[in-house]
Amino acid sequence: GMDKYISFDFMEKDRICTRVEIDGDNVKIKNFVDDIDIRAFGVLTNITLKDVQELFSSRVMPSNRYKCSWLLDKIGVPYYDPYLICRVTNGASLNDYNWIRFDDKKDLTWEQVKYRN
Repeated sequence: GMDKYISFDFMEKDRICTRVEIDGDNVKIKNFVDDIDIRAFGVLTNITLKDVQELFSSRVMPSNRYKCSWLLDKIGVPYYDPYLICRVTNGASLNDYNWIRFDDKKDLTWEQVKYRN
């Protein structure tokens, strides 16, 4: 499950789009871009834990995907949990240039996490 205290930057390549800080049930965000398509939560400003969980879910493969359990095994995540999967994959996707840079991995770059050019 999700940790009680999580801080991360929602990135587009090497640009910070949204800063997210979770303190228990309290979620604070700061947007750094006007483009709602690359912000973590689009137009939303009052963010809840549910919104954050949905963000993590949107950045990982669906649980019903073919070979999902094989993939989990491959990345070392014991069960389907979008947060835990994002901790390994950094929420990088083949579909766009967004990803999640957790605070304990501040030195990561787009070049290191991307799946495509």
